[in-house]
Amino acid sequence: MQSQFDILVTGSSVGLANGFIGWSSVVLIKSGSTRILYDCGHHVTRPALLAALAARGLTPDDIDILFISHLHFDHVLNFDLFKHARILVSDTEWAYADEPHENDMFVPGYIRSALELTDLMVFTGEPEVARGVKVLHTPGHTPGHHSLVISTAEQEQVVIAGDAIKTAQEALLERSALEVMQFDPEQRGPETIRRIKKIADRIVPGHYPQLRKLENTWVWDEMQPLDLVFR
Repeated sequence: MQSQFDILVTGSSVGLANGFIGWSSVVLIKSGSTRILYDCGHHVTRPALLAALAARGLTPDDIDILFISHLHFDHVLNFDLFKHARILVSDTEWAYADEPHENDMFVPGYIRSALELTDLMVFTGEPEVARGVKVLHTPGHTPGHHSLVISTAEQEQVVIAGDAIKTAQEALLERSALEVMQFDPEQRGPETIRRIKKIADRIVPGHYPQLRKLENTWVWDEMQPLDLVFR
């Protein structure tokens, strides 16, 4: 079955000297009548996410499944908006969030207990989320990171990669641009990137506009938008 995808929030990798103001991609996938949201961002992107849904005639209540790639704050904190959605998190990421890497400061300490109060499903393996929407285990950034693979009407294979591939630089170098952001003890990030590139015609990174394959390389057609307002 063919699926559709729509990027509601385009990820950004904008950084600061002592932190970052970047936000993660949020992607809407439609399979038949089922609406799936891949990640949901954090509070900085909440207005943009709600506006993107409203522009499509939707509200958070119209989302059937919220698929969480991994439990870092910038990908998960808006989960509370989606009160009618089943929330999917992998068993490997669920276990990782209970005991994160000693250098991983991005997993909120309360996130597991908060998600336990929702319609949570902790899944195993690489199941089909809906017809034509397949889970792909993509460790590297965290050991339990997962992506989604869909086939479009144009017969393209699209990988919603999340932070398995955060930026175009990572796709081209086939490694993390910042090694300190790799929290998988087995260091599977490069292998994961090569696996994604082998199967994908398009890639939606976690913090960058979408990439498309052009002959033997990858290109992108959009810039990273950043509207600054000084008060």
